[in-house]
Amino acid sequence: SSARPMRKLSALRRFLSERAGIATHVRPLLDDPVGVDDEVWRGLAALGATGVLVGEEYGGAGMGMVEAGAVAEQLGAALHPGPWLSSAVAAARALTRTGIQDPALLSGIADGTTIATVGPLSGPRPGIEETDAGATLRGELGALPDAAAADVLLVLADDRSDTVLCAVNQSSPGVTLTPR
Repeated sequence: SSARPMRKLSALRRFLSERAGIATHVRPLLDDPVGVDDEVWRGLAALGATGVLVGEEYGGAGMGMVEAGAVAEQLGAALHPGPWLSSAVAAARALTRTGIQDPALLSGIADGTTIATVGPLSGPRPGIEETDAGATLRGELGALPDAAAADVLLVLADDRSDTVLCAVNQSSPGVTLTPR
């Protein structure tokens, strides 16, 4: 029914007002190098905000950009910082638009246990080096929004004759983040 999304938005608005206020949540996160409060993030996930664009088969709401825009409006009105746009929108869209159906990653984004971010779509890309031991992603990215909060970095890379989307665990050996 059309009332159901409205109730969820009012619950989100109430949650942000009660648990993520400007003085108690927003201001402290301005100086936080990671920029996310785990308790608030879990609350957003419980309300379905992190899985709005993830398909129902992966535990998400399976909604579209209009609904994501309504969630963004509520988060923006509360001045909510954090990786919601990077993870719930950019990462979810990158995966679904490229046809990648990684159940663990998509369900992790939906339930909030995985925070993902997407590298730039233009500019120099890392390359993939094939060895007998497997493939290695090599290169640098100039800017990666919310990288400090992300568990998974989605990076476009050049692979001989194609461009591929690679999911890189932030804690993988050889991955170095430099805060800016």
